[in-house]
Amino acid sequence: IGKAAKSMGFEVIDLRNSPFHYVSPKDELVLKLHQAYIKYTGDDKSPLITIGGGTYARMLKKAVAFGASFPGQVDLAHQPDEYLIIDDMLKAIAIYAESIVLLAGKRD
Repeated sequence: IGKAAKSMGFEVIDLRNSPFHYVSPKDELVLKLHQAYIKYTGDDKSPLITIGGGTYARMLKKAVAFGASFPGQVDLAHQPDEYLIIDDMLKAIAIYAESIVLLAGKRD
């Protein structure tokens, strides 16, 4: 891009100052979150989803964005006419609760 821009009299300057953020899918954190997801969805086939946008996860050294989006759903998050399906929200709440239990390492 820089070469093409220069050939047309422009200069490309990288103004980003956010460090690269990556947590391995094999990390214990990700594995536990995935385990909670599988428990409440039965879905152990769908690949883990990663996004390129900045999220709250960047604020911590080892964190991931973990949301309530399920395979096959239209992504309406932060869009006009955003909505959610109540059954999906309840499933997400169960997954979040199980995730907390797994990450805390205790269960009664």
